[in-house]
Amino acid sequence: MCSDNKWIKKMMKWKAVVLVCCLWLSGCSSIIFIGQTPEDNKTAAETGLVAVDNLIVRGDEQRRRGQLDIASATLERAVRLAPRSPDVYVALSRVKLDAGQYSAAVQFAQKALSLFPSKVSWKQERARTEAQWVINEANKKR
Repeated sequence: MCSDNKWIKKMMKWKAVVLVCCLWLSGCSSIIFIGQTPEDNKTAAETGLVAVDNLIVRGDEQRRRGQLDIASATLERAVRLAPRSPDVYVALSRVKLDAGQYSAAVQFAQKALSLFPSKVSWKQERARTEAQWVINEANKKR
């Protein structure tokens, strides 16, 4: 009877050790997001904004070719699809700057700046810097 009790106590200790190890290891597999949420890391394809990204690229190409009216129309369509996307407003502000519409360029750049979250990725920081550049350039030319 005494040996049975020792055996039961040993088994209970081993179960406790195994349980503690399992709990400890499960903590290692948890992912902790600091600063950004998984939503922030989604690509355009995952968020459904592929069309908007394509319109931004097309509008930028049109701007570079000097087709400013067409670029403006393309980017205004992107605004209708994604009115909370700062990237659209940055691209539109560049078109307005190139067209000599300085007050509109500043307004769109300021709108873009207001839409950026407080913590931004490097891509968003680059777009934020570009929006600030548009404001500075437009103010120089006024």
